[in-house]
Amino acid sequence: MGSTGLYDVSKGPKYDLIAAWIGSNKKILDVGCGAGNFSERLSLCGNEIVGIESSEEAFRIAREKVPVLFGDFLEIPIEGCFDIVLFADVLEHMYRPELAIKKAKLLAEEMIVCVPNFEFWLAKILIFCGVRKMNSGILDKNHVYFFSKKIIEEMIVANGFEIVEYASPAPKRIPRFYNNIIKIAPYYFGYQFIYRCRINKI
Repeated sequence: MGSTGLYDVSKGPKYDLIAAWIGSNKKILDVGCGAGNFSERLSLCGNEIVGIESSEEAFRIAREKVPVLFGDFLEIPIEGCFDIVLFADVLEHMYRPELAIKKAKLLAEEMIVCVPNFEFWLAKILIFCGVRKMNSGILDKNHVYFFSKKIIEEMIVANGFEIVEYASPAPKRIPRFYNNIIKIAPYYFGYQFIYRCRINKI
């Protein structure tokens, strides 16, 4: 999986928000932890982290920072229970992301999901101009599943979770007024969608 591979980062609006949601004293399974930078940040906040990474090179780097399992999340056995399963820019790398959400339900009461918005206005313009794949961003060449706000929300609910909190922070280096635009039309102006979810026990 390796959502961000060796170019893993741990700072910015998205990561600040997720870290705030998680807080401290949690046991977290960080699926697709990449080089482990964000896992390490969460660990330094007083959380117990277990990462999963399928890129061998990223795995070797991440295991120097936090405990990491090597392999595909859907295939490897995972022991123990967690407070939160974290999918930060990971589900779009899976052909069957709904299976990952189902497995998360067996491992934790809560789940945090972050996915890029394939209906983002700039992505639509690029596609119209004939650009289908890029080295990074929403049209990353390694993305195999393309989410809209509707698709990810329906997938979360259909697989046994309820959405507790939602956010779509503006990317770095974007004027603050853009956040107001996102609130008006998140389907097209939200660059990413972030959800805090818990098991629906009804």
